[in-house]
Amino acid sequence: MNEFVARKGIISLGGITLPEIYVTSTYTVTADDYLINASGTFNVTLPSAVGIQGKLYTIKNSGVGIITVITTSGQTIDGSISSSIVAGNGLQIASNGSNWIVITSSGVVSHSDLSNLNWIISGHIGSGNTFAGFNASGNTTYYPSNSTLTQNDFLIWSGGTWVSAAGIIGMPSDGTYTDGFFDTWTGSTTIANAVDDINEVLKKLAPSKPPELSTKTILLNSSYASATLNKASDGTAVSYLLVSDLNTTDVQLSDMTITSTGGGFNKVVGYNLTGFIDNTSVGSILYSNGNMTTGTTNASKLTAIEYDYWGGVAGKSDFWPAIVARINDVFSGLSYGVHTVKISWSGSTELETTNLLTIYYDNPVTPSGNTLNLSAQTYVTRWISGVPTFSTNDLLAVNYGFTGLVSQLYRPNPISASSSYASTVTNTLSGVQTSGTTITGVLNPVVQTAKYIEDITVTVIATNGKGTATTYSNMTIATSQAGKTMRVDTVSNESTRKLSGGIAGNFPSGGTYGGTYDSGATLLTGSYLYELQMLNGVYRRITGNYTTNFPIAGPNYSSDSNTDYRWVMFSYSITAKSSILVTVNGANMSTVAGSQITDNMKIFVKVEGSTGWLDANNPYPGVGTPINDSDFAMATASSTATTTTLVKYVTFGSGNYTGTLYVRLGMISGSNDTLTSITVT
Repeated sequence: MNEFVARKGIISLGGITLPEIYVTSTYTVTADDYLINASGTFNVTLPSAVGIQGKLYTIKNSGVGIITVITTSGQTIDGSISSSIVAGNGLQIASNGSNWIVITSSGVVSHSDLSNLNWIISGHIGSGNTFAGFNASGNTTYYPSNSTLTQNDFLIWSGGTWVSAAGIIGMPSDGTYTDGFFDTWTGSTTIANAVDDINEVLKKLAPSKPPELSTKTILLNSSYASATLNKASDGTAVSYLLVSDLNTTDVQLSDMTITSTGGGFNKVVGYNLTGFIDNTSVGSILYSNGNMTTGTTNASKLTAIEYDYWGGVAGKSDFWPAIVARINDVFSGLSYGVHTVKISWSGSTELETTNLLTIYYDNPVTPSGNTLNLSAQTYVTRWISGVPTFSTNDLLAVNYGFTGLVSQLYRPNPISASSSYASTVTNTLSGVQTSGTTITGVLNPVVQTAKYIEDITVTVIATNGKGTATTYSNMTIATSQAGKTMRVDTVSNESTRKLSGGIAGNFPSGGTYGGTYDSGATLLTGSYLYELQMLNGVYRRITGNYTTNFPIAGPNYSSDSNTDYRWVMFSYSITAKSSILVTVNGANMSTVAGSQITDNMKIFVKVEGSTGWLDANNPYPGVGTPINDSDFAMATASSTATTTTLVKYVTFGSGNYTGTLYVRLGMISGSNDTLTSITVT
């Protein structure tokens, strides 16, 4: 470290040159500085006085603004926390090791506490550009004059200068607003702008208000509120109400102001909440000074409940009040016909209002039917195992006649017909209708796919404009066809079924099996005497009496003259097979204990042109090649059996076949077994 110590003084023949720095914005003094030449209005911050006892600094204000010299670490300048240098003046200070002391100064204002820098013009205006004033301590100081100041003005220190406090916020005690949310504020920010900024922030923080009355739609408190009906007089659509209440909810109380308690809001100006029917007041409630007072004119017609809109919500409750308003007993004393309803706020004039609800008052009677029956509209002849049935997309015919559907109003679709087995359909009513007339017509439900019932039923519902319905459940065939039934079996399909041979025996001969199966043939005679019946998608022994079927009578399968086996047969294509899996799905199938042999059932397979009818329900002996009629071919170890699924592993021994495979399954008389499908893999 280089030091120069002069103990007896310094004599300089050529003068002394000391460091000088020129600054135009906020500046922090360094150890290398001496003369700080400043121009503008800003702060110059001194370093700590500790450890640099005797250190000198000179600060010159060479501009036209105010230079404020401030300290760090709570240190002072001759006991003040800062000093301000007006234009053209300067300040020389030195460290005493703990604080700063003034050596010389001109045009400097010292401030012991910025919170006390409030001055009142005393009227003692000094000469030149100065005026006299006194601070809170009673000390008199002279300051540059301000042409905008007048006697008794209130002064505050703002950003390095004295300004009039009229209409501005002034500087805070810490000297800045930049450390807070409103960091653009200065001492000269107007009070109006500051309040506006705070108000905008509070609006974002406050919970949302209840909606204005003008945004609310008056509602019908009725199960029929959504009904759109037609006028009998001309067929036009109208809104409809029969029950007694209308209401609107969550309405903001207008003209809110802050109260002195609770931080809530209440009315301070008197306003009326009024209900109108046909533009005539039916009741009025006065709100004034936070109170709700029921009016005297038909007051029972209009009721309202005031409540906390955000009640129970943390940080939002006790802030906005709202009301639920209701017009009661709307139609008491009114004539049948068109009426209007609304709820309004009003002072000297109407301020806000709900929508104007148009309603049509009516009182129809309960519907009743006098001609109801079920028949067939279109019927495509379809047979399953010799039994007639409706087909998918066939049309039923529901003939109806109802009174009580039309009064002053009517529903555009007052009658519906539905069934678990056919589509739901409704009628269409439009145009001019006569009150009290009988409405007649035909509805055509469409028969659906995958449905089964021996006697189809239909439910008919007739509904008047009020919403009162009359239901006729489980309606069956027309009374003119007494004793008849209308069966639906769109589940069954015999398109893959083949003729099984026309014999009760096990081995039908060539030419008697494998042909196209005729679903219209009766199972009571001829070669079809030995075929199983398909009913509701399953094969079984024949059952049921279909002689009462409408519109086409069927056979009587309630007794079976065939006491031997009945059969069903299918064909498959195989390629290079030495074995196959035959999977039988059904119900009620039982197996002989200790084996995979199914009781009361026969299963034969045949590769056309290569084998005879091989027995797939008896164990293969383990040697040889099954090839002739009745040869056992079921590999027991690879077969399984339950009451619902049989898996028969059929071996061809050393045979390896390609061609048409027939599977023929028979059920003995009296069997309860049923079969839904056979697959071959």
